[in-house]
Amino acid sequence: MLLHILEYIYFPKTTDPELSTVFKPHDGKYPCYRQPALLTTNAQRTHLLVFAEGRFVTSCAPPFENPSDGRSKTNEDGGLEMRRSEDSGVTWLPAQTVFSGNIDFYTVVWDSRTNTVYLMLQTTTPVLIFTSTDEGVTWSKPIPLAVYPPPPFSKAIKPAVGHGIEVIDNLCSNSNCSDAGTLLMPFVCANGSSHPGDNGSCPSCYACVLKSDLPKANQNRTWTFSGIAQQYTRESQLVQTISTDSGLSHIYLNGRNFSPMPGHRFFARSTDGANQFTKFGIDSSLIEPVTRSWTGVVCSVSRISTIPSRIVFSGPDNSTVRSNFTLRLSYDEGYTWPVSRVLFSGLSSYSDTAVLGNGDYIAVVLENGEETFADRISVAIVPVSWIERKSTRTIS
Repeated sequence: MLLHILEYIYFPKTTDPELSTVFKPHDGKYPCYRQPALLTTNAQRTHLLVFAEGRFVTSCAPPFENPSDGRSKTNEDGGLEMRRSEDSGVTWLPAQTVFSGNIDFYTVVWDSRTNTVYLMLQTTTPVLIFTSTDEGVTWSKPIPLAVYPPPPFSKAIKPAVGHGIEVIDNLCSNSNCSDAGTLLMPFVCANGSSHPGDNGSCPSCYACVLKSDLPKANQNRTWTFSGIAQQYTRESQLVQTISTDSGLSHIYLNGRNFSPMPGHRFFARSTDGANQFTKFGIDSSLIEPVTRSWTGVVCSVSRISTIPSRIVFSGPDNSTVRSNFTLRLSYDEGYTWPVSRVLFSGLSSYSDTAVLGNGDYIAVVLENGEETFADRISVAIVPVSWIERKSTRTIS
């Protein structure tokens, strides 16, 4: 109900979605913000958390892909910053620091059954687990994640930037999904040397999944590594797809391509709740930029609705420059992406998405700018009808 009221008051009906800055470099706290993530934290999907990594660096990103500027970093110590919204992203509370220190990748997920947010944060050595039971107002003291993928994979694990998912019960056709309540977190596993391969590739990189089955009553969650995607896949995101032949959830993984032939997104599919992936490939319709400084970007996928089935993909749609930020829709569980619309035509890079309310709107967080792709981190509230180029409702 709140979202329906707010949409009439705040959300424009005839104009393109507006980008609102939530993290701005040189704000008195950090000269740089990178790697955003976005999460809803209540059943009505009106409360949001937006995260960003603050960095103490002289240049947040190289202007127009100048590699000499991009490699002048002197100190990436910083911290993880977060802002909260209680009105579907219309307004944002002041930033708060979740963690201070040397960090790199992180991922977050919301457990709807216990109203707990889990944050996996990579520090200098271990991955730390933080929890919040009040929608990010306060956070627990961290504990190390003391599990690792099986051999031949090493202990060099990294949480993938963005959000994880909770398996829901109504996407399995024969009956409710037997693994409903399971939490799935995208990670990056390593097998072998960390030295780069041909054409800047990462032969040791494999996207993988950190999994937590629904615990029994009065028991805490435990974590284990499960499905592993194809070689050369790095940061990824996950979507639960509609299952027509199993009581277990079907999972679609969309990943960053760090192969010797980059430029298009990797995908992997599981029919057993991400215990293992059995179908792999490259999606030639999903372009990701390959520049002089970087290979690919962190993109986002989220399920918008079940009837009709709609999945959204977000990322720059340009093969050589991090720019032309585009939203795409799939109606067939991620096999094709027939609908697309450019949200921001300028420089842009990492992004994340979250579905609001009943699925009429999505929230998108993205790095963007004019001089560099990381001049700021912004949030846009986007009507799904705008992506589909359908007219939105108006007040009569």
